[in-house]
Amino acid sequence: MSVDMPGGIARAGGRRPPASVIAAAMRVGGVLGNFVVLVVFARIMELASFGALSALIALAAFLSVPAVRGSDQSAIRLVAIADGKGDETRAAIQFLRRRTYVGSLVFGGGMMLVGAVLGLYGEAQEATAVIATGATVAPLALIRVTEGSLRGTGGVLSALVSTNVLLPSATIVMALVWALASGWHLDTIEAALARLIASVATAATALGILAFRMRQLPSHSFGLSTHKIARDHGRATFWLMVVGVSNAALTQLDVVALALIGSAADAGLYSAASRLAISMNIALVAVNFALAPAAAPLFGRQDIEGLQRAVTRAARLATLFAGGLALAMALAAPLLLSIFGPEFSDAATPLRILAIGYLVSAFCGPVGTVLNMTSAQRSSGVVMLVAVAVDILLLILLIPPLGATGAAISTASSMVIWNVSMAVVARRRLGVDATAIGWRVKDAR
Repeated sequence: MSVDMPGGIARAGGRRPPASVIAAAMRVGGVLGNFVVLVVFARIMELASFGALSALIALAAFLSVPAVRGSDQSAIRLVAIADGKGDETRAAIQFLRRRTYVGSLVFGGGMMLVGAVLGLYGEAQEATAVIATGATVAPLALIRVTEGSLRGTGGVLSALVSTNVLLPSATIVMALVWALASGWHLDTIEAALARLIASVATAATALGILAFRMRQLPSHSFGLSTHKIARDHGRATFWLMVVGVSNAALTQLDVVALALIGSAADAGLYSAASRLAISMNIALVAVNFALAPAAAPLFGRQDIEGLQRAVTRAARLATLFAGGLALAMALAAPLLLSIFGPEFSDAATPLRILAIGYLVSAFCGPVGTVLNMTSAQRSSGVVMLVAVAVDILLLILLIPPLGATGAAISTASSMVIWNVSMAVVARRRLGVDATAIGWRVKDAR
């Protein structure tokens, strides 16, 4: 007997895992892949150069989110609405791609302009690294919108290949090849160029995969106008875009702020601690991806008890995993950080502080997914905007006196505010306790 699973994969007799499980595994692989990328760079670069590169990578990743302007999320919906009709799908993808080109020109071009100004003031090396990183914004943005388009056409697994497999792998290969050619050492410019080449190659591959899928669609039209696409895009994605930009700010701006307000060496130490702490989120990433397709139908049927059971299981799994890693980080932080190099043991205190924030995040469960998948994006967006404001304020106040420790306190505090507040919103609005406690809520507002 065959049962259709999300993403078009059939599960026959239990011999083939659901597509959601494979997709979650790929997301986890992406987290681990990005961890390996930073380890490789840390091992072949000086600490200050590694810190500068970490800040540039974080800034490019952040800018790629507003550059897309919600097109990655909108692509999932608009392409799915086209329902396999070739002309409608092409029209939606072309519209979203044009928006991405414009956004990339604004944000990536702006970063490149900053690099050009630095060059005018005699900072040639810094200017080249900034320009190369600014050029990375466009391929990163294209990867995001192409992934959304592939998910809209039902190619969930194809969509996840780019960010979670190809980009980390290509970056590692380029870094190692370049390091081998230059005596096993990279400076910031060489590393930024390696990242740029890897991003361009990944974007080209993703576009090729999408073009292959598009050729398989029939060519007939039922009048999906550009005006209607634009209208639906704006209605559907504004708050999702706010959530995406806010989430990128909370996860990327701490490294950037530390490099600007503190020092590049501190940014390097903190980046290693941050990447190690993010590994606590692996289970939460997996359950979020698996829960997302089920949350909306359960809420749509008003099956709050079913939704509560699914959310509680996810939160408890995430908390159990994060708790084990938090204990390891508390007891053996210097040893774990030595993966990046012996000098990184100085980041033990920031790592322990960040571990507290990620443990709270895991305990609060997949609350962001629950809110976004149940039409509560606006509430989620407002909470995250407040958390970003708190984070930026604390970064400005705490980095000058405390350095990397101050950045860790800022990030952990904003994570606690963000997750606890959204858990309260989910409880009051949806009647769902998203935390690992899983108390049943009788009445929701």
